[in-house]
Amino acid sequence: LYRIDPESTGEAFGLTPSQREAITTAYEAGYFNQPRDTSLQGVADRLGVSSSATGGRLRRGLRTLVETTLYEQPLGKTPVRSSGEL
Repeated sequence: LYRIDPESTGEAFGLTPSQREAITTAYEAGYFNQPRDTSLQGVADRLGVSSSATGGRLRRGLRTLVETTLYEQPLGKTPVRSSGEL
């Protein structure tokens, strides 16, 4: 892994702008700290969207980050996705 330019849009990792915004907002708000400094609803309030939308953006974005940076997929295999994911 490497640190990217702060002005980067996240496209290098396959993130959508809303996923990148959700992840960076959650990080800055302390959502990933142990214990958390904010709740999912707190992140959602900062983003101005529902907690359901925020949770989805975080899950999809984090999954994409894992797939594009950490996951070594065997040849011919694709990660299993649930039917509701985009």
